[in-house]
Amino acid sequence: LSSHVKGHMNTRAATTFRFKMLRFVSIWLAVVTAFLVCLTAFVAARSDWAYAFHGLWIVALPLWLLGLALLISASDIVVDADGISKRLLGVTWKVIRWDNVSRITAFPVYGGYGYSARAFNVFPKVISGFRIFPSGKMTFQDKTDRASELVGLLNEYALVYGFSLESRSSALAPLL
Repeated sequence: LSSHVKGHMNTRAATTFRFKMLRFVSIWLAVVTAFLVCLTAFVAARSDWAYAFHGLWIVALPLWLLGLALLISASDIVVDADGISKRLLGVTWKVIRWDNVSRITAFPVYGGYGYSARAFNVFPKVISGFRIFPSGKMTFQDKTDRASELVGLLNEYALVYGFSLESRSSALAPLL
């Protein structure tokens, strides 16, 4: 598109989309951590510290890592004129610039107890820096405040920068 349209997009302020469950995930992680510390102290008082810490590492570490993964997945999504990023507790830890986006895919996600969401993968053209996935992609769900506004911005930037939007399911039509 014309430089005029890109110029208009560059004047847009950053928009932050917050994961609806961030507070719940944070509290869950804190409660699990506190419980496991208390359990370790209780076991240590009843037996010995070595046994308690051994149990802590075997049982608690996987639970704590699960909670940490949930917390990271609950990162805020920030969309601005430069690109899309993920931020956790005020720290930006993943950025993909719009001129480096090759495509965005959307697909349904289903979980237990009637959970369903639409998830997105943002694939970079060139992979750089720290990455959780080998592809360098950014992944997030639409379980944010103002999800329709997020989808609208993804569509706008796709038009301006010419990257493709793909759906992995006809249930998501129209595409985004």
